[in-house]
Amino acid sequence: MEIRNCSTHPDRAAVGRCVICGAAICERCIDDAGGQRLCGRHSAVMLIEGWAQVYGTSDDVSAELIRDNLRLEGVDAEVFSQKDHFAFTADLGDLSPVRVMVPAEQFDDALRIVRAYMDRRGEVGFACPSCGRLLEPGAARCPACGAVLP
Repeated sequence: MEIRNCSTHPDRAAVGRCVICGAAICERCIDDAGGQRLCGRHSAVMLIEGWAQVYGTSDDVSAELIRDNLRLEGVDAEVFSQKDHFAFTADLGDLSPVRVMVPAEQFDDALRIVRAYMDRRGEVGFACPSCGRLLEPGAARCPACGAVLP
């Protein structure tokens, strides 16, 4: 399929497609996204070697639970952590980000899933892997089905 004009800037010739949604993009879109092949809608998404960040935190456990819930929904997900679990015992916050990453082409689906679990403050609630009921943080067993939680 031939690429003609940019989806964001219709007056400009397209030079490629967004790696997330496939929209036609021009050089200006690539410049706006810091050199990444991303459209205007996805220009702020962090990409690392074909993986897109769908959620960021400083907590490994939260990131792993989000990864597991995404996998249960059929989305490939991994946790990329910059925490040094051996040298430092203190939480360095933004200096040690933990990222939940998905293949770029699955970003929109993954973001929809993560947002479905978010409350009004942006906190993510987790679901029981057995029955899907939303759980209270720190729960050891699902109150609906009694399953032991990870």
